[in-house]
Amino acid sequence: MKRVATALAILGIAALAILAGPRVPVPVSAMEVPEVPVEVVRAVQNMARNLPSDMFQMSPAALAQRLQAGQELFLLDVRRPDEFAAGRIEGAVNVPVHEIAEDLHLLPEDPETFIVVYCRSGVRSMFATAALLMLGYKTVYNMQGGIIAWEAAGFSVVR
Repeated sequence: MKRVATALAILGIAALAILAGPRVPVPVSAMEVPEVPVEVVRAVQNMARNLPSDMFQMSPAALAQRLQAGQELFLLDVRRPDEFAAGRIEGAVNVPVHEIAEDLHLLPEDPETFIVVYCRSGVRSMFATAALLMLGYKTVYNMQGGIIAWEAAGFSVVR
């Protein structure tokens, strides 16, 4: 968790409590995040500004094509259990974003696993995607627009 907190702090993301969840309120000021040299912060921010806007993003249509083609991938739904039960993409594993740090055992062991993360609208899954990349997973994508965009595109959900 400290590695993730440090990486997010370098990127200037202050909303670290989203990874801890509502059960463990952690004010950012109370987190022990190491001091990061200004030149490192500037270099990372400059690199992040120059990333393509669709980097680490996948459209619902692209995911549907991969699933239809039978591509092996790990589909991670980071919504709450009640949201997951109300409708999910077939084959998805539910690990709420607030529980990722404590439920790493539910994630693939192989860091080379192709992972697609989604939530309701794409916000929580962006945090989860960033956390998984920082934890060493090599191929992680956030499904743009979440389950809302998936259903709006006419793709089915399991209820």
